[in-house]
Amino acid sequence: MAGIVFTADGRDWANSSGVFYWVIDALADRVQDAGLAGRLREISEYNLGSLNLGQLPVAEQAELVTAIRTLPDHARRDLPESSGRDAVIAQIADLAALFAP
Repeated sequence: MAGIVFTADGRDWANSSGVFYWVIDALADRVQDAGLAGRLREISEYNLGSLNLGQLPVAEQAELVTAIRTLPDHARRDLPESSGRDAVIAQIADLAALFAP
């Protein structure tokens, strides 16, 4: 299985379900908007497999973009040491790069 994040302008980031759901859960823990956090948790809980920022209100998109940009640093701090850790961090950095200013 895989998961996919769509940007508001139609670009996408697809990854394994493990990395995708780590991203979704990390975002749910970082956003301030309770409704947005709840929708992210539903994506994870029900294994919905996608997040489309273009379907969200502009304010929620902005909050997610800010949170996504912080994910590589968060991953470096929190992911456990493993043989695949650097590859996972690189994949998360690819997502963040889609939202670079």
